[in-house]
Amino acid sequence: MNNRYEINEIENYLNISGNKAKNTELKEISKHNNTESNIESNTISIDKKVYLTIKETSLLFNIGITKIRNLTQEKNCPFVLFNGNKCLISRKKFEVFLDNKHSI
Repeated sequence: MNNRYEINEIENYLNISGNKAKNTELKEISKHNNTESNIESNTISIDKKVYLTIKETSLLFNIGITKIRNLTQEKNCPFVLFNGNKCLISRKKFEVFLDNKHSI
């Protein structure tokens, strides 16, 4: 639905109910509604994320999920952050970790 259609729809509703609203107020309402829908539909690509899930890390670095899970469960793992039960991996620290390894 485009902005002009939404404004006309709101104007018609307000005219029927006896309220008169300024066009600028209607544009603000429409902008606010569009901003909310844009926020809900936006997603961040994997290569721009700071913290990755195990599955995202596996896809990005082409390493198996089991191998990554085993690495994150090691004591004093330098690149892992736990948010409750959710395991998040710092992409930059993981890259540094991999750069310093000959094999994993």
